[in-house]
Amino acid sequence: MKKILLVSPQSENEALWVTGDESAEVRNNFPPLGLATIAALTPPDRYEVQLWDENVHGLIDENTDVGADYDLVGLTGFNIHLRRCAEVAGVFRARGILTAIGGPGISSSTLAFRDKFDILFINEAEFTWPQFLDDWDAGHHKAEYRQIDKPDLTHSPPPRWTSIEKDLCRYSMGTVQTTRGCPFDCEFCDVIYLFGRRPRHKPIERVLDEIRTLAGYGLTTMFLSDDEFSGDRRYSKALCRELIRLNAAREQPLTFTTQISLSISRDKEFLELLADANFDLVFIGVESVSQESLIGAGKVQNVKGGDIAAQIREILSYGIGIRAGLIVGFDEDELAIFDRQFDFVQESHLTSFGINMLKAPLGTRLWQRLMRERRVIDLSPNRGLLGHPRSYTNIIPKRLGRVELMEAFETCSSAPIPGKASQPGSRVSFRWSPARRPTIRPTTSPPTPWWRKRQATIRRRNP
Repeated sequence: MKKILLVSPQSENEALWVTGDESAEVRNNFPPLGLATIAALTPPDRYEVQLWDENVHGLIDENTDVGADYDLVGLTGFNIHLRRCAEVAGVFRARGILTAIGGPGISSSTLAFRDKFDILFINEAEFTWPQFLDDWDAGHHKAEYRQIDKPDLTHSPPPRWTSIEKDLCRYSMGTVQTTRGCPFDCEFCDVIYLFGRRPRHKPIERVLDEIRTLAGYGLTTMFLSDDEFSGDRRYSKALCRELIRLNAAREQPLTFTTQISLSISRDKEFLELLADANFDLVFIGVESVSQESLIGAGKVQNVKGGDIAAQIREILSYGIGIRAGLIVGFDEDELAIFDRQFDFVQESHLTSFGINMLKAPLGTRLWQRLMRERRVIDLSPNRGLLGHPRSYTNIIPKRLGRVELMEAFETCSSAPIPGKASQPGSRVSFRWSPARRPTIRPTTSPPTPWWRKRQATIRRRNP
C-alpha cells in the first residue's frame, strides 16, 4: 500500500483574532480543510494518508522524522505559502520522494514555481486527483493536472479528519466549506478567476453533517468557508434556519463565523437569522472609507448602502462582531487616507480590523490595467526578503510616492492590533496621524451572550 503525506505549510497565526485564544494548546486557527478533502478523495484500500500541519506538528527540515517512508508528499497553500511549500518540497525531493502541489497559490502563480515540484494540480482537484492516482498506479502520471470546469460541490466528499483527530483540539475552530465562487467583481480580487462568479453550494444536509462531525471532536466554533456567504441569500438564509434548529437541539450552542458582504446591513431578516444562528463575528471586506476608491475598485456593493460606518453599526446592533479588511494605496488615495481610515474605525466601533497595502494579483483586472500603465513591479528577485504580506505592494501608487506610502503604512501598522491590546471583546479607541504613533485607550465590555442576542432579535420582531 502506497503512503501519502499531505502537508500544510507553516504560516503566521494572525487569524487567531476570532477567539483571542493564544494558549499553548491552540496552535492554529483552522485545520487543513483542503488536505482533509484530498484525503477523502483517496481510496483507503489503496493508500495510507497522513496529514501534517507545520503549525501544529512542527516544521519539516532535512532532519525531521515524519514517521514513515512516504511515496508521495503533497502540499497546498495560498501565494504567501508558496515559498515555504517549495522549501518543504526540496527536503523530500532530496530524499528521492515524489512531490506535488495544488491549491489557490500555485493555480495563480504556476510558472514562478513550476520547477520546485514534480506534479502540479491547477484549479480544483475533485476530478484531477482521482485521475492522477489512477495514472500513478499505472506508472505514467503527468507533470500537470488542470481542471477547467468548476465541479459541482456534490462531488466534493466530506473531509477525512481521522489522521489528525487527536490534534483537532489544537485549532481554535472547525472549518466547513459551504460555497465556492463570488458574484462580485472587485478589480483587485482573484477569487472569481479561481472559483468563478456563480456561487456553487454544498448541500445543506452535508454541511450540517460536517458540522456535527467536528463538534463531535470537541470544537465549538465553526468557520463556514465561503467566498461571500451572502452571495446567494436564498441558500444562506435556508442554512441559517437549519443552524438555528441544530443549536436549539444542543445543550451548548455552537458559534459560527464566516466572510460576508457589507450589503447584509440592508437585510434585516438576514441579520436576525445570523444573530439567531449564533454568528458572533464575521469578516467583511470594507476596504476603504473613500467612496471614490471603492467605485474605482469596483467594490460598488459597499457604496450602495450609503454611509459605511452606519452600515457597520447596524450589523453590530444585532450582536454580530465585525473583523474588517482595510486597504490603502488605491489610485484615488492621498496621504490623508490614513487619517480618514482610522477616524472611520473610531466612528464605526469596529470590533477588529486589519489594514493592507493594495496589491495586483496576477491575472486580475487591476493587474491587467496596471500592466498596460507600466505600474506593476516584479518582486520575485526579492522573494523572502519583503516581510509580512500586508506591508508591501507590487504596484506603483498614482497619487502617493512609494516611499511616502511605505512610511505612512509603517507608522500606521506600528499600532497594537485591536483585540490584542486588551481582553477579547474589548473596544479599542485610537487615532493615528503621520506626525505621531497611535495611542491606545481600551475600554472592555463583555461579549454579548448568545441568549441575549436571541432576546434582542425577539424584541425587534415584537416591538
